[in-house]
Amino acid sequence: MESFRKWREEDRYDYLDTFNGKLYEEFISVEEKSIELIYNFSRVEAFVFFTVNFFYFDKEIGTYSIEFDLDGEVLDEYLVVDHLSIKNIISEIKQNITTARKALKEGIELKSISNITGIDETSIEIIKKKYC
Repeated sequence: MESFRKWREEDRYDYLDTFNGKLYEEFISVEEKSIELIYNFSRVEAFVFFTVNFFYFDKEIGTYSIEFDLDGEVLDEYLVVDHLSIKNIISEIKQNITTARKALKEGIELKSISNITGIDETSIEIIKKKYC
């Protein structure tokens, strides 16, 4: 997440363009996908790739990979997203967050909001505490 935060701060316009605006960090999660050791015979080098699936709420929005040398130095990082589908996913999530915030302000119960938006009650509680 540290690299993600650094990218978000250093290249804000690319970040905002990639995710169609700001993401709420507490709703970002990752799930390990793979660890690969790659040995290149022609260059006598080895690299380790660590890849995770990247989620916003419960929707997969891409993969993130880090390439290391065998001394543990980060050589490169890759964020792979399908820009067409991510715009739709993020747009749907933003609409659900807006609906949840409005419903919270009207005093509607968490369970009902969850049923309407598809956002889990724990996340709605976070939205209520931090963003309402």
